[in-house]
Amino acid sequence: MEASLTCAVCLSLFEDPVTLPACSHNFCRHCVVECLSQAASVALPSSSSASGPSPRSRDSLQETPGRPSRDGGSIILSCPLCRKLCSLPSDRGASALPVNTTLAEVVKLFRAANPAMKPSLEAIAEVDSSVVVPQLAALGGICKKHPGRPLQLYCRMCRSGGCGQCVSEDHRGVFHSVNLIDTVYQEEKLAFFSNLKKIRELQLKMMNEISVSPKDEKALMQNEEELIKTEFEKLCNALEARKKELLKNLESQKKRKEKEHLIWKNMKEAHQKTIENILIDCENLLDECDPQHFLEVNTFSFGFAIK
Repeated sequence: MEASLTCAVCLSLFEDPVTLPACSHNFCRHCVVECLSQAASVALPSSSSASGPSPRSRDSLQETPGRPSRDGGSIILSCPLCRKLCSLPSDRGASALPVNTTLAEVVKLFRAANPAMKPSLEAIAEVDSSVVVPQLAALGGICKKHPGRPLQLYCRMCRSGGCGQCVSEDHRGVFHSVNLIDTVYQEEKLAFFSNLKKIRELQLKMMNEISVSPKDEKALMQNEEELIKTEFEKLCNALEARKKELLKNLESQKKRKEKEHLIWKNMKEAHQKTIENILIDCENLLDECDPQHFLEVNTFSFGFAIK
């Protein structure tokens, strides 16, 4: 509702709304007057006006919103919205535009239904402007550059607020990010609260770290020491059990080896006695002169020794 009752030039509620006959768009009367005065300051020289505008200059007038040109007894005004040319009497100018009484009545009803809105320019004019305007400017309610206009817009690029005229003069182009000052305020405030929350969390964390007493640190170190001792005690017990197991296996192998060696030794000793007996018999044959007896004893002794 408020957007439909807002002037496209000053971006505030209509004040004395008038209708352009060429396109039926509505603007504040004082906004049309300012558009005419601003365009008159950059109008073509009088010599060019007397000879009539060239086709190129007519195109430039159509492309520049609010820039008037004189054509005989009329003023050519380009609509700030659709750029259509509107012819106004040169002697009356914006005062010749018809007042949209229906729209003015709707705006009046809207203001009555929303008393919390910013005061209108008519209400401000009823009070001493030398007192009200500086106070509202200090509170951010009135544009400092254009007194009498409400401060409703904010440019993020320039980090400054302004009215609709400020935006059209100083904050145009793709590099300027303009939005309603209340919207920017809400967004920036939310970001501010988010950052503030992070800072408070960081502060609380640092306070908790600083508030740790030496007793708490000593208890923490004692717990760490006990944990280390417990773990190493478990490791030592496991190593000791493994050590006993290995020593037991080694002792079993040692006994088995000793038993095997004893059996082997007994066998060797028995074999050695047999060899000694054969050697004794052989030495006794050295002096034997009977061939038959020598052959019998010799064959038995050597045959048994070889086996």
